[in-house]
Amino acid sequence: MLWLGLYAGSGVLLSHWFGMPAMVAFAVGALGQGLGTRAVRRRNQLTADRVSVDLGHGPGIRSYIDKRAPDDWLSPPMVWSLSPAMRVLAFLCRIIDPDPRPGERLLAIDRRLHLRWS
Repeated sequence: MLWLGLYAGSGVLLSHWFGMPAMVAFAVGALGQGLGTRAVRRRNQLTADRVSVDLGHGPGIRSYIDKRAPDDWLSPPMVWSLSPAMRVLAFLCRIIDPDPRPGERLLAIDRRLHLRWS
């Protein structure tokens, strides 16, 4: 939470020194940086899952994720059954979440296992 205060303070100083356009540019840049960092973390987690499947730990990881992960209410079949406002909320949650959804991880592991065994 400290970073949020630092961003807010920096935005106020930029607004005071350079005006509103500088503050808006800073806010957009900070938002883009945060979303980019989260996207990299999701990609790295999926890469780690892929490597673990390649090393032979695929069924164990799949079982662990299946047992430990909460219900994935953001999976595509569930999202399309929601109201439009809830679909937007689900989309925002998927963007903001630093970890891939359990359903996404399970699907990637199943695809990799299928490729490995075929």
